[in-house]
Amino acid sequence: MTVQSHRSDPRIQGRRTLERDHRGLATLLRPGLGGLDVGCGTGAITVGIARAVGPQGYVVGVDRDAELLELARKEHGTVANLHFESADATDLPYRSQFDIVTAARTLQWISDPISAVSSLRGAAKTSGTIVALDYNHAQNAWTPSPPGEFVCFLQGIPRLEAGQRMGQ
Repeated sequence: MTVQSHRSDPRIQGRRTLERDHRGLATLLRPGLGGLDVGCGTGAITVGIARAVGPQGYVVGVDRDAELLELARKEHGTVANLHFESADATDLPYRSQFDIVTAARTLQWISDPISAVSSLRGAAKTSGTIVALDYNHAQNAWTPSPPGEFVCFLQGIPRLEAGQRMGQ
């Protein structure tokens, strides 16, 4: 597992909802789908996904932060079609299992986003959909300069977009 250098604030994560904070994904969800939420944090959005796919569907939330996973399990552990696991976005242990794979505000914190996107793709079924939600950093100005890992991410965005256009 890669070294974790960022920790999200659970108070902020806990206020998020699927309908408000990941609207694009909400429109794609249907009863019976299988979903994977990568970088699920406290599970605030993940539980919304589980509700949307209903009891016929299933959802797995993964994060590499044990403390956030513990909060997610404590808060949402009774939801029957939802469970939480520890996993790294760049090396997910799933192969062609999910109809929907999503990562919300996650890729920006990963030093090798191309590996992460490849891993998300590997977890999706051939007919599956990947939905990544992150901030648009194209207009950002940095003083002082951002950490090296973040610079790598920003430089990787054009390669990610080119890969998607080429169907890679």
